[in-house]
Amino acid sequence: QYALTFSPTEIQSVEMKAQEIPLTISPSNDDLIHISYSDRTGTDQKLDIQTENGILTIVANGKAATKNINFALPPQSIVKFHAFNTDFSLQDVSGTISVETIDGDITALDLEGNFVLRSGRGNINIANSQGDISVFGEHGDLTLDSMHGDIDASNVIGTIQFTGQVLEGDDIFLETDHGAVTATLLDSDNAFLKIWTANGSVTCLLPQVETSSITCMRDPSTPVGKFQIKTVWGAIRVDSGR
Repeated sequence: QYALTFSPTEIQSVEMKAQEIPLTISPSNDDLIHISYSDRTGTDQKLDIQTENGILTIVANGKAATKNINFALPPQSIVKFHAFNTDFSLQDVSGTISVETIDGDITALDLEGNFVLRSGRGNINIANSQGDISVFGEHGDLTLDSMHGDIDASNVIGTIQFTGQVLEGDDIFLETDHGAVTATLLDSDNAFLKIWTANGSVTCLLPQVETSSITCMRDPSTPVGKFQIKTVWGAIRVDSGR
């Protein structure tokens, strides 16, 4: 087992060049960044971890021995992660954090702060999180559950599924090109709604709304939060879960 420790000012971004090694991001017990992983010993080590000018680079020389790399981040960390086919798992993390993987899945739980999660061909699942959070997909599926704050999710071919309540101060916007969007709004009868599509269809099973085949609108005199969906070709279905 190997362990490395850095101050938050030493690492502004992480370049994951090792292939198919999952990366876990969790909270640190102190004000430092801790990295732990398993590898072989001596000259047989497969992982090469280097830092230069605030960039931490992880390279694997051949098939790495480790099955996971663990990052423990202090509260309010500011760091960016870049990878190709790395799966990411984040839990109980706060700060300003960006995670981008081209061909990997992202799973996130209990985040708080400013986050950007992006996957080109993988799926993204995020739940019980709040803040200024942006989720981007292309071919994978996006699943959002119990999200609050300024929430944006966009997808191209893949779908978006949202479940949760719209609360005071929430501003939630979901958008796809061809992908379908399904939303279940729990106890959100007083939220502002604007749902529309250019060439798809809209099915809106909510109270106190004005609907057509391509729109669903609700503008209360005193709205509690805002919820919007827009698609170009994707079908939209929204209900109240009742």
